[in-house]
Order: sequence, then C-alpha cells, then structure tokens
Amino acid sequence: MSTLRKIFILFDNSGIKYDLEVSGVIFLVILMGALEVAGIASIMPFIAVLIDPESITTSKLFLKFQELFLYNLEMSASNLVIIFGIFSGGVLFLTITIRVVTNYKLNTYIENCRHNISSDLLRKYLYCDYSFIIDNNSAKIRKAVLSEVDQFISNVYRPVVLMFSYAVVATFVLILLTIYNWVITLVIALSFGASYLLLYYLIQKNLNDIGDETVVLNEQRFKQAGEATSGIRVIQIMGVEDKFSEYFESISKKFSRACALRQSYMVIPNDLIELLAFGSAILSITLFVISTNVSSEAVLSEIFAPLSVFALAAYRLKPAAFNIATGISSLKFGGPILHSLINLQKELTKKISVKPSGSKIPIFSELKLERFSFQYPGN
Repeated sequence: MSTLRKIFILFDNSGIKYDLEVSGVIFLVILMGALEVAGIASIMPFIAVLIDPESITTSKLFLKFQELFLYNLEMSASNLVIIFGIFSGGVLFLTITIRVVTNYKLNTYIENCRHNISSDLLRKYLYCDYSFIIDNNSAKIRKAVLSEVDQFISNVYRPVVLMFSYAVVATFVLILLTIYNWVITLVIALSFGASYLLLYYLIQKNLNDIGDETVVLNEQRFKQAGEATSGIRVIQIMGVEDKFSEYFESISKKFSRACALRQSYMVIPNDLIELLAFGSAILSITLFVISTNVSSEAVLSEIFAPLSVFALAAYRLKPAAFNIATGISSLKFGGPILHSLINLQKELTKKISVKPSGSKIPIFSELKLERFSFQYPGN
C-alpha cells in the first residue's frame, strides 16, 4: 500500500474531512504559484528599460498602457526606469504577502491535523474495554498520541504538503521558462529529474530501514521510561537503578543515531539541488549564447535580460525543488510510522465498548463487598 493511500486512510479514520478550509488553501497555493511567475516576468521589462529605454516605447502593449494611464507623463529614460521599478516592486510585495498568508494557512491546517489525529486516538482509547486496557502497555498509547503523531506531522505530512504546494510553484515557473526558451528549459528539467531520481534510488532503502528502526526504538523508549517512573519504588528497593538507566541510555542512543541519519539523508538532496540550481543558471546562459550567436558588441544587451530571468527562476526553483525532494524522501521514511498509527487505530476501534446511557456509578457514601472474587480474561 502506498504511503499517500495510508495518509488518506489515517485521515478518514480520524474524521478529517476535506472541506472549505482545504479548498481555500489550494486556491492560495495556486495564486502563490501564479504570482511567483508574475514576479519573475515583471523583471524582464525593467531590465529591458535599463539596457535600451527606446525598445520598450515601441511595444504595442506599452503604447496601449501609456494611452490609458500615462498620457500626461513624459517618457524619458529616468521616468521609464521609475515606472517599471515601481511595477516590479509592487508585484514582488504582493507575491511576498500572498506567500506569507499561504504559509500561515498551510501551517494552521497541518497543525489542526495533528490535533485531530491525537485527539481521535486518545478518545478511542478512553472508550475501550477495560480488559484491553489492562492487557496492553499504556506506553504504547502514550508513544502514539504524543510522539508518533508528532513524528508523522513533522517528518512526513508537513513535507508532503509542502511538496505538493511547491510543485505547483515549480510548474508555473517551468511553464514561463518554456515559453521563454523551451530548449534550455527542457535540458535543465531533464538534468534535475535524472540527478534526483538517481540519488533517490541510492538512498530509498536506507530511508525505509531508518523508518522501521525509529518506530521500534521509540516504542521501547516510552515503555522503558513508563516502567521506570511507575515502578520507581521497587527499582530503588532492589537497587537496580543502574541497570534501568543503562538500558534506557542504550535505546535512546540508538534512537538518536537513527534520527541523525534521517536528517543527514534529508540534507543530501538540498546540497545536490543547490549545485544543480546554480549550475543550471550558468548552463542556461551558456546555451543561450551558443544558440543565439550574439556578437561581442551585443553581449550585454542580449545576455543581461535572459541572465536575470534564469537567475531569478533558479532562485525561485531552489526552495521548490528542495521541498519536492524532501517530500518524496519523507514518503519513503514515513511508511512504518503510518503503518503503526493505522494498526493502532484499527485495534482501538475494534475494542471500543458501547456503554449504555446512565451506566455511570452513582454517588454513594459507602461501598461494601462480600464474597468477592475476580480474574483477568484468559487467566
């Protein structure tokens, strides 16, 4: 079963619905992607004015704009620079504003998912048969509610949500670059894709193994800590403090090592993407020079504009590519955590006890038991 399918099952079992909040977040993500492209495109006329102010005044689109809004303004070189500078700055300000709002909405939605999953697990546990409660270590529940849900949200779901969000941004940017020069864009896209696929192929098994190890070690940590705190009197009477401490330290050290390995594997794609992003900017300019055959006298005017566009696009694509790479890696790492949470959900759901209304113990002043005996089921 794929990790994405497991996420949908976990959310469905927790009662998380895809309502207007999700639709609003999706709309903001699409708007953010469109504005990122607008920000990159807005730099092109500004650079053109800096290089050759007269070239922009012959544009039919600019002449129409001048007729509607700037009919009383003299079209000197300095005025053109000011106009297009204000325009580019305004688009950039709007882009950043929408980006801030979108990130806030994304974070709110993600943290609400954390709240809903944790609350659902605890609610199911509270309504379970008491026989199930006494037969199972409570550390397993604490581990799931307090730790595994946090790990799932921070290390799996958040990266996956950001992956899809930035995939929208990357798609818009690549469409713009394709319109600008499809040959260079195709070369860069293939270079990015092939490099990451090779890297992912090399580290995917390690990520899955680390995910399995993290789930097992985390459960052992909670179990050992729970036994130590609940049985502290017996531990001190028996004088086995050192044994408990050494065993917990051994588990904790292995867990820390697994977390460190995961973080290290997540950084590797970022380093590769940084190399590819700036390398691609240099490569794109080189290919542009070769494909256009510009003369030495026209180098500045011919190269400066595409250099600005591809450099700004690389700047926008770097965080997008990093979040996409991190999301794909998280899908592999998060499989074992999701498997553990879904199994616990199913187990708790099966053991829920339907209590009749009014079954609470009434208030009394005295409780007297005579000839009373009991045993645990199965004993």
